[in-house]
Amino acid sequence: MTFIGNFLFWVFILFSGFWFIHEKV
Repeated sequence: MTFIGNFLFWVFILFSGFWFIHEKV
């Protein structure tokens, strides 16, 4: 459960950062 939660957390962080950078540019 912890591994899945941590994995989804990082995926969300990376995806948010990627989207934010593209939106800002």
